[in-house]
Amino acid sequence: MPSPNVATILRDYVSLSTSCIDRLYLNGYVPKLQTSGQLCAFLCDHLGNRIASPAAIRPLHDRFVQAVGSFADEHVVPVVQFERGQRKDDVAARYRARFQAGQGVVFIGVAQERQFSFKATKHIVPPHAVHFSFSRQSVAVKHYYFYLQDAEWGPAFIKVGTYMPYPTRVCLNGNEWLKQQLRKEAIPFDSLDNGFQWCADPDRLQQLADSLGSADVQVFFDRWLERLPWPLTATDRAAGYRHRLSIWQLEMSLTQVFTTPVYARHFFETVIRDNLDLGRPDRVSLLFPTRLQRNTPAPRPRLQDARHHLWRCAQLTRRVQARPRQAVLQRLCRAADYAEHEVVRIAMGAISSA
Repeated sequence: MPSPNVATILRDYVSLSTSCIDRLYLNGYVPKLQTSGQLCAFLCDHLGNRIASPAAIRPLHDRFVQAVGSFADEHVVPVVQFERGQRKDDVAARYRARFQAGQGVVFIGVAQERQFSFKATKHIVPPHAVHFSFSRQSVAVKHYYFYLQDAEWGPAFIKVGTYMPYPTRVCLNGNEWLKQQLRKEAIPFDSLDNGFQWCADPDRLQQLADSLGSADVQVFFDRWLERLPWPLTATDRAAGYRHRLSIWQLEMSLTQVFTTPVYARHFFETVIRDNLDLGRPDRVSLLFPTRLQRNTPAPRPRLQDARHHLWRCAQLTRRVQARPRQAVLQRLCRAADYAEHEVVRIAMGAISSA
């Protein structure tokens, strides 16, 4: 009996298929604090300093650091100094395992990391005038990681730099958001490490996944902006110095649960058989040169290479997780803002027979 093809396997032997946003990594920035001129306007016009001086910036840094310390003491939140080379996810997993509240700050991580910030250069104009110019440079400054347990999003974290222009990162997970919504609606489900193995109402699961949007992300950020210590005060934010969010990294996942592990084996065997020549040098070529300039000549077309061109901006990952009576195929598509190429990887794990 011949092995079924890929289309037949996915149509007849998949018990649950879920497509949703997976990992969501956001960049937070203050639009009015991106240039040296905007920094001078903030220090002089908004804060009332006579000149834009680095001496006016240091108290803002110290105020934020003190606010974080006071917040940790008041709410009895552990403060953890990350070591160089230490896996932050491993540290977070240990603290999350001991956290019992439905919502709150699990712990605060502290790390010395590089960011693009403003560095001042002093200029003296005879006879006694002094002024400063500012430029954006990479500097090592303290960053705070607020590891959170959110009622809507589950585990998440927000990273904030302590020095202007206060860069921020927000890390969320769409699968965890889905789990929280299913719990609120009392829909039974079995979860994977990062996905779903079974759900009592698959249609409702997909409806919830499709409903996740930017408004949910903004509500999360605004909620914790009001609860956490923040480098910009309420007066600053009212004057327009607020963080805006943009997508830094977005992953979309398609999780498919096979009825028995043997069909996962059939799936991979069929994919490999149909793509034995994928990646051979005589079948792959770049559509454009690596570096493009005005005087870069166009590549010469070659018939033997023209059949297969790789020019992509995403990364496709297939992961297989073995279960006692099932196998799960998870396809992960990662889209980065500045990606220029796609790297295709197929990660195959051994699937035990049913």
